[in-house]
Amino acid sequence: METGDILIEIEGTPLAGLSLSEIKDKLKGEIGEKITLKVEKKQSVAHLFNEATPYQY
Repeated sequence: METGDILIEIEGTPLAGLSLSEIKDKLKGEIGEKITLKVEKKQSVAHLFNEATPYQY
């Protein structure tokens, strides 16, 4: 996961409406156990504009 990602499901269970304690419990597992997470990636497009100006010597 990266900064800005949003965790939306753990093992197919939507996290909307769950308390932080409930979410933490769902993340706990035995050593080596794999947990399936569904993450919404924040993707954005930046439109950059530059105005060309004459260079003065």
